[in-house]
Amino acid sequence: MSANAQARGSMLGQVGALAYESPEQANHKPYDGRNDIWALGCLVTEMLTGTMVFRRVEPGAVFALQEDVLASTIAECASVSADWGRLVAWLLTIDVTLRPTAEFVVATMQPIVEALCVRVGVICLTAMRFTAHLCCCLPPRLAKTGKEGQG
Repeated sequence: MSANAQARGSMLGQVGALAYESPEQANHKPYDGRNDIWALGCLVTEMLTGTMVFRRVEPGAVFALQEDVLASTIAECASVSADWGRLVAWLLTIDVTLRPTAEFVVATMQPIVEALCVRVGVICLTAMRFTAHLCCCLPPRLAKTGKEGQG
């Protein structure tokens, strides 16, 4: 295990950024806010499957750099539902230029969340909207392939 991984590890597993590092961060390349979208994808994956991403790889390894593990994880999420699988694949897009920005994710998901809130009679406070986005499905227009994730 690298000294960097040891410094950010614990007895219970990896903590901090190491477990959720994006491919660009793990490869010591410049990164931006889409790095946080990768981390969000990791969290959604954990909620869907019940398995922490750091438990899917060997100690000290970075989830984002294990393409076979990433592919099987996305497939596992798709087994929950095709919509969830597409959402996770969208958030965990390896190519940062195709990964959406936070603003694009919020803008895309907001109409769905608002419709859901009206349907179930929930008042969505601004601080709660982003969490509510995790409970929604990816809109059909994003199910297509291509560069829809850019925002």
